[in-house]
Amino acid sequence: VDQYLRIDVRHVSGERVCPSLELPANASVQELMNAVLDSPKKGEIYKLLLGNNLLDMTASSLSDAGIEYDSVLTLVVQRQSCWDEPLLGANTHVTIATSGGSMFASRLGRGFQGALLVGSHSVRAFRLRILETGGSWSGALEVGFTACNPRMQPQPVPGDALALPQHLLMDSTGTFTANYGGSNSSQDIVSSGHNWSQRLCSGDVLRVSIETSAGDGRTMFIVEANEEVKVRATIDVVQDVFLYPVVNMYGKTTSVELLDD
Repeated sequence: VDQYLRIDVRHVSGERVCPSLELPANASVQELMNAVLDSPKKGEIYKLLLGNNLLDMTASSLSDAGIEYDSVLTLVVQRQSCWDEPLLGANTHVTIATSGGSMFASRLGRGFQGALLVGSHSVRAFRLRILETGGSWSGALEVGFTACNPRMQPQPVPGDALALPQHLLMDSTGTFTANYGGSNSSQDIVSSGHNWSQRLCSGDVLRVSIETSAGDGRTMFIVEANEEVKVRATIDVVQDVFLYPVVNMYGKTTSVELLDD
């Protein structure tokens, strides 16, 4: 006869995550997680604590994980950032604030390029805040997405985003460009003019996204500055393709704060 375990799972606050569970002792920890969470949120990592000890989430049975009858577990939620462990260009410097975990990126040296970042997790939207601008260079930051996994990117890391394979980008002049699928730089584009991005100042917030219209089903590449659409282009991207965020601190843009959406 299979032995069944009664298990309570609670939030850190002490509130129940779900009603008490009864599962076979030989059920896996992953089966327990599936019973606890009906619909895990994208971008969040879930772990379980037994007392002060983190459970082995790969354990093949609840007994092997140390769970007994009437065990009380604590659900811990860790938000996953698309900027965790990014791919960095030669002149990119990244710091993480000790309080709040904000991530800041800056361009090293006196040149105008080489400060590229590619996020490690796929997303369809991200934001960034301009921190510093200046210098006599023309052009400004490049932002967008690449469909090439950062682990498969060419080495050394390119000096500008346009050299990334399978990209969908706003280039250094503030114009949409792409080398992905049927997307290109000449179809159904709205832009705020050549080099509009040079006028971005400290404190300005950009949101970069891939969105599909509920009306006509078109998929759009969109860049907003302070909630105003500055670049919009129809693109040819299927819904389930993985897209990784790209930022290049080019030209007049020298440092940014990286944000999730």
